[in-house]
Amino acid sequence: MTSTTHEVTVAERIPTEFAPYWDAIERPAVKRARAAARKLLGFDLVPDESRVLDFAHGYYDADPTAEAFVDEVYLGGSVNEGRRMLDRAIADGVQAVPDAPPSMLRLFAESERDPEWLDPERLAIGARVFRRLGPSAFSLAGASTLLAYTENSIVKPLALTGAYAGDTALNRFMETARFWIDTTEPGGLDRAHPPPPTTPTTGQGRGTAIRVRIMHVFVRRRLLGHPEWNLDAWGVPISQSEMTIPLLASSLMTGFPLKAIGHRTTMAEIDAMMHLWRYIGHIMGVQPRHFPRQSVRGSSSQTCTCSSGPTSPATTAAS
Repeated sequence: MTSTTHEVTVAERIPTEFAPYWDAIERPAVKRARAAARKLLGFDLVPDESRVLDFAHGYYDADPTAEAFVDEVYLGGSVNEGRRMLDRAIADGVQAVPDAPPSMLRLFAESERDPEWLDPERLAIGARVFRRLGPSAFSLAGASTLLAYTENSIVKPLALTGAYAGDTALNRFMETARFWIDTTEPGGLDRAHPPPPTTPTTGQGRGTAIRVRIMHVFVRRRLLGHPEWNLDAWGVPISQSEMTIPLLASSLMTGFPLKAIGHRTTMAEIDAMMHLWRYIGHIMGVQPRHFPRQSVRGSSSQTCTCSSGPTSPATTAAS
């Protein structure tokens, strides 16, 4: 998590719909599951309290770098010109955009800067494993993603925008599947390089990730102005915490079940998939206060989602 992201938080607030988490983890069934996990798996299903608070506060963290770019280039100028500049920067690199505004330079500097935790070898392994799992990965990633879309704070934006309903649902899912392919293919996350002598090439997956990041700004603005959006209950739309959920769905919640039913995947390879999707998230502006580096931590992080909100499994089972 960068200091910039933290500075623009509304405050160290916790959405009211997250509050049931602390009651849910005290339920007898949850306590039994935790005890069994400690005995059989060697770790607690519930993360440390500091991690829980990071996740809860993260519902008020947005993407200030991308928002500044939209304000300056799209809203402060022309939408068509902003789109043209973005397309040029993605295709040829931001240095190819004449008089690129400061916010655009910051946006591309942030997305193209290698984070300190990045391991290129693990990145390549994660992509290779995702491709090796083939159609099975798409089945599990699809199911995990759709399950993530039932999480209360995620389903609200989908419902209020109508973005995942009726005839659009299949098209949106196919776009997501295309994104999985583009980001995991060899070269899919490559950066553009200025000519000469190198021919500029931006990976298809990287380009899509940047465009999705900008799209999220417009959706976030639209929802914050919606009369039904409850900031106190849900936090900001498409928050940092919400955006970590699909990343874990595409890695941990895809790799681990496939391993359990017989796919010959090691835990190190599943960790590499998590590393891959963490980096894809970095390009998309997902810089949460904490992102699990290993599957054990990722499993406990999932508890924050599964045990909070009125529609969570733990809350529902106890009602």
